[in-house]
Amino acid sequence: VVVAGERRHVFFEGRAWPLVLVDTLHAGGSGDDVAGGLKAPMPGTVVTVAVQAGQKVAKGDPLVSIEAMKMESMLAAECDGVVAAIHVKPGEVVNAKDLLLEYA
Repeated sequence: VVVAGERRHVFFEGRAWPLVLVDTLHAGGSGDDVAGGLKAPMPGTVVTVAVQAGQKVAKGDPLVSIEAMKMESMLAAECDGVVAAIHVKPGEVVNAKDLLLEYA
């Protein structure tokens, strides 16, 4: 995965996919994947939790990193807020769509 601003370029087995991050709160989406918390985008193992409950975060701040298929991905805050609860710890295995933390 190559990060270029709001764009991501994914390369796998000789193929490439360009992706654009879309904030569903501003793009008219349902918001199910972002409202109130951060969900795991894929199954993997939590490597780090970069925040604490009660901490203020700004859009783009690193929150949790997950290792999947020998690659580590840092998950960032999708909006400004305060971390309300953390549901994972380093070393914990998570499934796709598991709630990692909540923020308001």
